[in-house]
Order: sequence, then structure tokens, then C-alpha cells
Amino acid sequence: RVLFRSQLAVGASVLLPIILFPFFFLQELVWRDWLPKQYPDSSLKNMLLLNAIWGLWQAPLIILGQIYSNIWLGIPAIIIASSIQGTLLSLVTRRTESLWAATIARAIIFTSYPLVIIFHSNDALSTDSLLIGLYGVFSLILMLGYIFWLNKITSKNAS
Repeated sequence: RVLFRSQLAVGASVLLPIILFPFFFLQELVWRDWLPKQYPDSSLKNMLLLNAIWGLWQAPLIILGQIYSNIWLGIPAIIIASSIQGTLLSLVTRRTESLWAATIARAIIFTSYPLVIIFHSNDALSTDSLLIGLYGVFSLILMLGYIFWLNKITSKNAS
């Protein structure tokens, strides 16, 4: 049973980026290409704000219980996570001048969740929320550090 669950999670993490690639590309086309072009100033502050709106846009899914079970923690969590993750993807798009890099990164980030189930779940349908939360916070800290580093490099190259 555990082996099958592990194989299923690895298979899902490998196949989902491929299957969902068109969906991810359309999202990146809107959020990393078209919307940022609507703002003349593509500063880090504006990128964070735009991506916070991306998080807020997902609030109805949280209210319906499709993403997080707790509305009061879920909405701020998705806004913070989307702000940081989306800004990182925006900087990747700007740095590479390509939506493909951001699309691939988004696919990997989005579909890596099944791998967590392999290592930290006693039940195939649940995970320890504290453990997943700690992974999430740590990954957000890493992404935030990378955002500031990449923004610093991008700013130097633009000068």
C-alpha cells in the first residue's frame, strides 16, 4: 500500500506538469506578460501588489473549501504565498525574457505537493498540516531571498 502510494505520488509529480502545461502557460501569459505590461512601472513593489491580487483572486476557492479548510488562515496564506511565488515567477520571466521558464517553474512548484505525501503521510489522503506549513514557510523564505537577490542583479544589469 505504501509502495503503491509512493509510486502514484511520483507518477503524479512527473505527469501533472506535462498534462497541465497548457493551463500553466495560459496563466503565465496573463499574469507575467499581459498584466505587467498594463503598468508602466514594473518595480518590485508593483510586482508584489499585482501578485497579491493574484492571491486574492483565488479567495473564492478558499471560501468554497477547495484549497484550504480554514478561511481565516487560508486567504492571508494564499495572498502571501502568491505575492512571493508570483513575484519570483515575474522576475524569472523578466530575467529570461521568456514565459517558458516561468511556466516550467510554476508547473514544478504546483505539482511537487504529491511528493510531500510520500515522505510524511500515514494516510494517502492527508498530511500533517504543521509539517507541510513548515515546508511552505521555509520555501517562501528561500523564494523571498532569491527575489531580492535576482532583483538586485537585474537592477545592476539595467543600470
